[in-house]
Amino acid sequence: MIRTRDAEGVKMTSADTNTINQEITVLCVDCDEDTRVALEQAIERARLPLRLAGQAKAATDAIDLALRLQPDIVVLDLEMPSLSDAPLGRQLQGLLDRNPLFICVTANPSFQHARLAVQMGAVDLLAEPFASEELDEALQKAVSTLRCIRIHEREHQVLERLIGQPPLQTSPAPAHRARTRSFQIAQAVRRYVDAHYHEDISLQTAADHVRLSASYLGPLFKAVCGVSFRTYLRMVRVAKAKELMRDPSLNLSEIAQRVGFEDENYFSQVFLEVTGMRPGQYRNTRLSAP
Repeated sequence: MIRTRDAEGVKMTSADTNTINQEITVLCVDCDEDTRVALEQAIERARLPLRLAGQAKAATDAIDLALRLQPDIVVLDLEMPSLSDAPLGRQLQGLLDRNPLFICVTANPSFQHARLAVQMGAVDLLAEPFASEELDEALQKAVSTLRCIRIHEREHQVLERLIGQPPLQTSPAPAHRARTRSFQIAQAVRRYVDAHYHEDISLQTAADHVRLSASYLGPLFKAVCGVSFRTYLRMVRVAKAKELMRDPSLNLSEIAQRVGFEDENYFSQVFLEVTGMRPGQYRNTRLSAP
C-alpha cells in the first residue's frame, strides 16, 4: 500500500496497488503494420498491465476506436491525415472523455512535429525507424506518468472527503493548515464555477464569492488546480456544451448561450482552442459514432 499523510498529519491510504496497477489500454494509430508488431513486442517485454486494445489505419477508424475504447495511451503517427483542419491528435483529445497520454511517431521529424507533440503533452516523440529500446522507454514513461496521475486523483478524492469531516483535536502545523486552507478555497471556487458557468462570471466575481482579492485568488487557484481560473471556466463550459450537443433539438447558438457565451463565434473559437475542433465538427463526428 502507498501511504501518505493528510493535512492533519494522520496516515491515510492514498492509493492501493489495485488502483495503480489496473489495466492500461493502448491504441495504435498508425497505418504501418511494423509499428503495431513492434508495439506488441514492447508490451510483452515490459511485463506491465498493458493491453493493445486496437489498431487504426485511418482517421475514421481512429475516432471510432478511441470513442469506444477510451484508451489510456495512444501511439500516434503524426502524419496520419485528419478529418478536420486540426491534427488528428488534437481531434482525439477533443473527442475523448479524458485526455490519453500520447507517444508520437513520425518518419519525417521536423520542428512542426516536435511543436505539435509538445502542444499535445506527448510523453515522447520517436523518429521512425526507431529502436526497440526507444519504444520500451517511451512506454515506461507513459506508464509512470499514468500511475502518478492515478495516485494524484486518488489522493485528491481522499483529501476532499477529509475536508468534509470534522477536524481532529490535534493541532496541525502551520504549513499543513495553509495547504488545507488553499485547497478548500480552490474547491469552493470550482463549485462556484460548476454551479454558475452559464452566467457572466469572472475571476473577480469568484473572488467576491470567497471574499478574497482577485490578485490573491488567481495565483492560489492555479497553484492548487494546475490551470488558471479562465482556463478552468472554459473547460467547464466546453464540457457542458458537449453534453448539450447530444440533444439534436438544440442548435449551436442556443447551446452557446446556455453555457455562458453570448457570441456564437467566440464560443466556436473557444471550443476549437480547447478541443481542436469546431462545435459543428465535434457534433457531427460524435453523433455519427457507433
